[in-house]
Amino acid sequence: MKKKIRKIGMLSSIALMICLGVTGCYPDGKVSLEEKKETDSNQINIDENASHIEGKLDEGLFVNAQTDIKSDADWHDNNVILKSWDVDKVSNVFGNGRNISENKTMPNMHNDNLNDNYIYWDDGSSIVIQNGNLQYNTKTELEYSYLGYLYGTRPYLTDETTEKFPETEISGIDKEAAIEQVKSILDEIGVEVSKPRVYSLTYEKLEENTDYSQTDPNGNAPHQWTKEDAAYAIVFKGTIDTLPITEVGYRSGPAAGERIVGIVGKQGLIAFHALNIYELETENELSDEILTTQTVLENIQQKFRNIMITDKVEIEKINLEYVPVLKNVEKGEYELKPMFVCMARQNIEHSTDKEDNGLIGDSSIFPIIFDAQTGMEIQIGASCIL
Repeated sequence: MKKKIRKIGMLSSIALMICLGVTGCYPDGKVSLEEKKETDSNQINIDENASHIEGKLDEGLFVNAQTDIKSDADWHDNNVILKSWDVDKVSNVFGNGRNISENKTMPNMHNDNLNDNYIYWDDGSSIVIQNGNLQYNTKTELEYSYLGYLYGTRPYLTDETTEKFPETEISGIDKEAAIEQVKSILDEIGVEVSKPRVYSLTYEKLEENTDYSQTDPNGNAPHQWTKEDAAYAIVFKGTIDTLPITEVGYRSGPAAGERIVGIVGKQGLIAFHALNIYELETENELSDEILTTQTVLENIQQKFRNIMITDKVEIEKINLEYVPVLKNVEKGEYELKPMFVCMARQNIEHSTDKEDNGLIGDSSIFPIIFDAQTGMEIQIGASCIL
């Protein structure tokens, strides 16, 4: 069923000069702000199919965003549960004929009616199997923590990750074979995904992002990287009926977005995590129509209207995605609702301790999420939809 698009509310009296990612004016397909100015400042003409939007929303507030918005697709309010796994099948997929040294079952910490499985192989590899979650780690991952370097302290990846680990060729590893290895695992365990993103954890980039003066709580220094340690991170976005499920989510607890990632090095699969994976129970028609991108921009503008912005805020991504909404944590019941997931970056300058009082900059990236039907902002860190 094709969903209609609607526009809510009156346009702001403050001009939104928007530059759309269309062809014709510059080699990169962008149109200058001066050329897009309208004589009537209350008129905002946005191509809802544009893949890029650029312009000034307000003083200190800008949009320079890649967009992935399939507003006319067949979105639903989905009832879902955390995916249950065939433990024997998962064990065989990851075990690959190795000897199991230990296999134990323990009650789930959130639900006594569910069990978590822990499987250990004799080479030091292990997997944790929980409803919605698979965490496979080799001894190499446990010692080197590739995923720690990739994700840092965030539960999701951002453009900063691309800046830290850009996709480049790694000698000695077939990138396409690495992608296929991770994708084949997902096919075997029944997880629907879209096309992957690839991050190259090269020796040079791992060295650059390692502070050898730091130690862990046990006093151990970081692993000393070599060129043999280079690896690809293959990251997928989960889907339902080909429509994307967010990686961001609106909290870090039991209603986070999905995380699907495999680390592949010269020795093969190093780690594989599939977290917060949902399976469809029922589909419900939307109670209202999907908002326009224009309305989302107005909502962003309104959010910051009463805030004095001292450091530039720039919206870098605007995606329409399914976001999990917790219904019953004990039963593992959720809704997946279409929402606009916007990623914003703020570059914060502050003084150094140097005599010249120079400025250094820190970058903060944060999500802004709006319900795609009501336009209400989902408060980050909240335990429910507000």
